[in-house]
Amino acid sequence: MLFLRLIIKNLFNRKTRTILTIVGISIGIATIIIFGMVSNGLTNSMSTAFKPGKADFTVAKADVADMILSVVTREQLQTVRNTEGVESVVPYVMSLAPFTGNPYFILGGIDPNDLDLLGARITDGRIYRNGDEVAIGRIAAKNYNLKVGDTIVLNNKDYAIVGIFESGVTMQDGGAATTIAETQRLNSYTDNQVSMAMVNINPGLDPRAVADAVEARDTALLCVVDMDDFGSLDQGLSIIDSVSWAISVLAMVIGGIGVMNTIIMSVFERTREIGVLRAVGWKRRRVMAMILGEAIVISLGAAIIGIALGLGVVWLMMQTNMAKSWLDITMEAEIFLQALLVAVVVVILGALYPAYRASRFSPMEALRYE
Repeated sequence: MLFLRLIIKNLFNRKTRTILTIVGISIGIATIIIFGMVSNGLTNSMSTAFKPGKADFTVAKADVADMILSVVTREQLQTVRNTEGVESVVPYVMSLAPFTGNPYFILGGIDPNDLDLLGARITDGRIYRNGDEVAIGRIAAKNYNLKVGDTIVLNNKDYAIVGIFESGVTMQDGGAATTIAETQRLNSYTDNQVSMAMVNINPGLDPRAVADAVEARDTALLCVVDMDDFGSLDQGLSIIDSVSWAISVLAMVIGGIGVMNTIIMSVFERTREIGVLRAVGWKRRRVMAMILGEAIVISLGAAIIGIALGLGVVWLMMQTNMAKSWLDITMEAEIFLQALLVAVVVVILGALYPAYRASRFSPMEALRYE
């Protein structure tokens, strides 16, 4: 207990330097939290959007940088229909229509009779019947205070809101749905082009086996059966993950240098003090333990502040309509463990050299130090 009090006392003797070090590391930790939660939120919402409702898997164009760039022809969909084991294929067109500060408002195109395949049900009003009508998702209705009978303007066109639906998928419930022909017009597609299709297979068959058969028949197609497949389709998320890891590494490097500077300055300023401790019988390992203990206290303080800061920023982001429509944020322990690990590793690595230097001080030389 006395040893811990000594460690804390040493840190508070140099409050400004200690606080600045903690703040620097905590900003890096907060960045890791923010990027991690946003990346996971996008992955959660997009993966459920690409394997929605009652569909066994989704078919899209292979080797596209982003899902919005997927274009599949009806001839390709006919190939899917002719694959053994496929029961039904439902085309879907994804269109982005800027709306009230949200440049990524999703207007999905699907045959009204197939809306159930998305796992969506009309909770108020009715389904759309033509390209001048839309059904909006529950989240969009809440975010923008819309109701049945209102008009929504998308791409300079007025649409009558005739229904409100709920699917349980954030991206879908944060947008709207209308006819395939209307979304094809918005995307400048021909009648022969759609974004993707949802596939149902015959009961008792393995979705993976049927998906592999589809890809074998047309190598330009990619079947999304689970999360691993989704990563291959939307490479934008892979870029976000890479950026997140790059920032984590950068935070470790910068934080490590900051800690090393703080601790090594502290060690040199306490040369005589450490000499006295060595003279009264402190072992080298005990001196090292003291210096490393100070570093660990710094790391824990930075982790607590960084996690709180990161959660605060994410909370503020989630107050915007665009984030509510796109992000399915979950509190995953892995992100917080990663942040805590970064904090501890950064600080310990930064403190190892100063701790080693302090432990090597000769009592006589240290006492003569001015």
